Order: sequence, then C-alpha cells, then structure tokens
Amino acid sequence: MAMVLLMLPCLALLCAIGGCEGAQHPRRKPNILLIVVDTLRADRLGSYGNGRGLTPFLDRLAAGAAVFRNTYAASSWTRPSVASLLTSRYPSQHGVVNMTAKLGEQELTIAEVLAQVGYRTGAFVTNVVLAPQGGYSQGFQSFFDLTDPKPPYKARATSVRVQSLAWLDTVREENPTTPIFLYLHFMEPHWPYRPEQPYLDRFYKGDRDGSKPDVDVGELTVSKKLDKAFTQFLVGNPEGFRGFNSEEVAVLESLYDAEVASLDHELELLFDELERRDFLRDTIVVFTADHGEEFLDHGSVWHGYTLYEESIRVPLIVRLAGQRDGLMVDQAVSLLDVAPSLIELAGVPVPSVFEGRSFARLLTRPTWLPAPIDAFLRSEHAGQEQIVAELEPRADWMPNARVHADAIIRQSMKLLTRPEGGLELYDLETDPHELNKESEAEPDVGLQLLEALQNTKSALATRADAAAETFKLDEATRERLKALGYGVDDGK
Repeated sequence: MAMVLLMLPCLALLCAIGGCEGAQHPRRKPNILLIVVDTLRADRLGSYGNGRGLTPFLDRLAAGAAVFRNTYAASSWTRPSVASLLTSRYPSQHGVVNMTAKLGEQELTIAEVLAQVGYRTGAFVTNVVLAPQGGYSQGFQSFFDLTDPKPPYKARATSVRVQSLAWLDTVREENPTTPIFLYLHFMEPHWPYRPEQPYLDRFYKGDRDGSKPDVDVGELTVSKKLDKAFTQFLVGNPEGFRGFNSEEVAVLESLYDAEVASLDHELELLFDELERRDFLRDTIVVFTADHGEEFLDHGSVWHGYTLYEESIRVPLIVRLAGQRDGLMVDQAVSLLDVAPSLIELAGVPVPSVFEGRSFARLLTRPTWLPAPIDAFLRSEHAGQEQIVAELEPRADWMPNARVHADAIIRQSMKLLTRPEGGLELYDLETDPHELNKESEAEPDVGLQLLEALQNTKSALATRADAAAETFKLDEATRERLKALGYGVDDGK
C-alpha cells in the first residue's frame, strides 16, 4: 500500500499533463499561454460571484477549468507583483520594490527555464513599468513593449491580440512542433479608465451632460477631483484619495467595469482565433491578474498602498490541454506558485531557487482515483501553508503613502502590519471584506501570525539578493508613468 501511495502523485501528474492513456508514450511539451490582466479584481468575474454579466467569455472558460478562489498576489502594484510571478520569489528577495529597481540578471525567470528546454518564448506587454530596461524581458526570445507612445499611453487589447497572433503564426510556420510559452499582459482596466463607446453606453453611471460632481465625460478623465488627487500624491500628500463620496466612486467603478467588459470581449476574439489555429488543443491556459483596485473599500481609491483583499486577491483560472470539466479549488495559493506549477506540468524539474509551491496536483481529479486517496493527495499538496504579501514601506512614486508593510494569511486568519508598527487582524471566513478587526478578540492568533511572519521574513532574507540593480528613467518614461497615476522621484 505504501508503494502505491508513493506512485499515486506521479500518476496523477501524468494524467494532468497528457492523460493516463498516454502515460506510456509521453507527448511533446504543452504550449503555455499566460494571460495577466493589470488591476483586475477577482470580484468582477462571474465565476467569482459577480452577477452583472461583465465577463461572459471568461465565465465560460472557467466552467471548463480549475478556478482558484483564494489566490493572492505578492504585492499590490505591478512591478513587484509581476517580478514575483516570473521568478517565484518575494519582492524583498528580488528587490524590485520601486520604480527604478531592475530585476537582476542573477534572477531566474520561468521564461528562462522554459527557453532552456526548447520552448519558444514571447511576451507582449502594455504597461510601461514592465519595459525591458527593468529586466522583465529575461528569458523571452521575443519581447514586445506595446505601450502607446501617445497619451494616455495605454495600448488597447486589440493591439495585443493582433500582434501576438501575427508572432504566433510566424513562430509556428518556422517550426510547427516547437512548444511555445506566450505571455500576454493587458492594460485594461488600469487607470485612466477609457472604455470604448459601446461599453461606456452600457455601464457608465454618470449623467451625459457631465452634471455629476467633477466628472469630465467628454475627455473621460473620469474626474477632475481624481486628477487633483494624483497631483497631490506626487508631492507626498495621500489624503486627496480619501475625499471621494460614494456617488463619485460609483462613477469610477462604472468606467472600470466597462473596461473589464471590453477586455472580456477582446479575449473572446483572441481565443476564437487561437481555436481556429488549433493552438489551444495542446495548450495550458493560465488567466490571472497582477493586483486589484480599491474603490473606497477602506477609504481609498486606486492601488499600491494597502494589502487588503481588494488589492491583492486576484483571479486565477487554469485550464489544462484538452480539459472540459470545471473544478473549484478552495486552497489558498500565491502567484509565486504559478511558475513552479507550469514548469512541473511541462515535465521540467522545478528550480530550487523558486519559493513557490506547485499546485499541479490540484488541477484534476482522476475518475479512477478513490475519493479518500484523492482527498489525501489534495491535503498533502494544498498549495502554500501560508500566504505572504509585501509592500516597501516608502515608495519613490508614492511618498509617505504606504498603509501596510506585510500581510500573512493562514487558513481564514489574516494579519496586516503597518510601517509604523500597527497591526490588523481579520477572520476572512466571517469577515471577508475586512471590516471588523479581531485583534482584541483573538490576541493569541495575532501573536502567532506575527511570529510566523517574522520567521518567514528572516528566512527569506537569507535567500535574498544583496542589492537590487537600478536604472535611470528618461523624461518620456517619466511622463508616461505620471499619466498612469505613478508619481516618480528617482533622485532627479
């Protein structure tokens, strides 16, 4: 019996990759399509409980895939979060914690690992903070920065779809059997919210004559008040974001939702083209986001300065090649777990420097496997025992604005630490929106989580880089960053 139990994980993984019938005749490595949507809250998807019909295509995709209901980003803004996704390392380890830190060449990315075993790797990104000079192109044989050179510097999803398909056609024409790793980073629904007209017509909650407070409908800058708040942010005053009323936030959310719906349609068009090319038959699809967005959930708007659920809880949908049946996964996982999972599914040894833990064995439940053994395997491979997220206490682009420094989640309990030393404890099972602090009711739990966090941070520090590399921002990049809401102070 012991020998059978030892073999079962390997058999389960083989079935996840290529089906049990083909285990004796290994198939070629699967293609991998990794889609990251900038600033997408999990609660905007129907598969995560949203009933407004914003994401009909993604909901259909989720119906035939594994949906991870409790997935967390490593940070609440793009640069550290994506660096952690690609390297399976924490922000405090890879050091990409501000606007001018560079992902060091000594870091190992999933693209590098896959390229070394024969994958053709390509990336199409639409956020200027992911430009090649920041180190994000490591391992990608083809890396395309599609940032729009004109204000508001947001490339539309259409551009990603058209150019990535053209690249895919070229690669497959050159070698039809080469496995492909394709990373697509979409900018909708990141600020500034500028949905296309059909989606504006469906979702916009402001008056068409612009009579809602401070709303400039014609330019779709959303609100002069929000522009002013960003300006205040650049000079170190975060309080401007806390002065919005519920009516103004409803306008912001309606534009945000319109962007989400627009992206969902573009993704449907993309997948239609991929199906027509017969690309998806041998492809693992991963859909996720780098972080969320705040809409006065805790008194603020935007992202990057707290670690509440609306900022770090993200969608994660994983569909294996040929998968048809859906699966809900409740175990908490981190975006750090994505790279080791995909590498394991590709049949490649997971690098020891990766901090994440593969969730590959959570993706399927073989029908031949007895339920008690299946439950045992799931408990043994349930993702991270605890989830940790980080924020650098002081940001060069958000001076004095950080609310949180760290978050640790274990089972239903979540502890948040503040830069000045304050603590917040929440029970996510009974209080999923983090409205009632549990510090007084559960002091022992808070202390245990704080000790676990401190021990984890100490251990991570022993495996961290000595110092992060930096690069200089040119004036054009600085202007693009400001248009996206990022204030920049790199010593200039």
